Amino acid sequence: LVWCPKYRRKVLVDGVDERLKELLLEKAAELGNPEAMDDYAYFVGSGVCRDKDIDKYTRPLEDSIELNNYYAMYELGRDYIEGKKVAQDIDRGVEMMTEAAENNCILAVKYLGYAYYDGEVVDYDEDKAEEYFAQWIDIDNRETGRLDAYMFLATDYYNGSKVKQDYVKAREYYQILFDAGFVGESYMLGKIYLEGLGIDADIDKGIEYYKIASETHEGEKASMVLAKLYYDGEIVDRDI
Repeated sequence: LVWCPKYRRKVLVDGVDERLKELLLEKAAELGNPEAMDDYAYFVGSGVCRDKDIDKYTRPLEDSIELNNYYAMYELGRDYIEGKKVAQDIDRGVEMMTEAAENNCILAVKYLGYAYYDGEVVDYDEDKAEEYFAQWIDIDNRETGRLDAYMFLATDYYNGSKVKQDYVKAREYYQILFDAGFVGESYMLGKIYLEGLGIDADIDKGIEYYKIASETHEGEKASMVLAKLYYDGEIVDRDI
């Protein structure tokens, strides 16, 4: 077994007979291991050893849910919403996803936050989306300490790809990341201040952040910006 970041749990590595994998996972699931129930459901749902068997897929997930495994509830809820492995039932899927989120399943919280902004699975509701994002940040801070929520949301608010573009929120989250030691985010702060995105432009502050960024993994991009500024001499004194 190895830790798999994609599924946030341990999975069996390649190199083991596929039928043996199935039998071991099935046995562990029968013995009441909720993680094994998830893995067995995923294994069967992928159709590796046989044609996909919907009942064999959903039953171990439902058993795992009975043991209060809210990750399994998220997985099955998403399947009902997307209708890929089971017959689509959006209402049932959203209900399951909501219950998982109420029990602090971070993946369900994140999913619903974006869903309420997207407005396809559920009715568009910016307030609910923001509530789920706030919950996501809170769980992330308490349980992982990686500040993943800030990283995702800062980029999403800046680009306006999954949520409505909001430079003010993007700057707030980039600043939190920078203050927490993610100095590479100084590049984005420099860009926001220099170009006046959501705020009045502050050339000095923008250059200050770009200079910090020039010493990080964003160094090449930041240095190119600074070199052009000093060469053009339009908003700062020209300095060849």
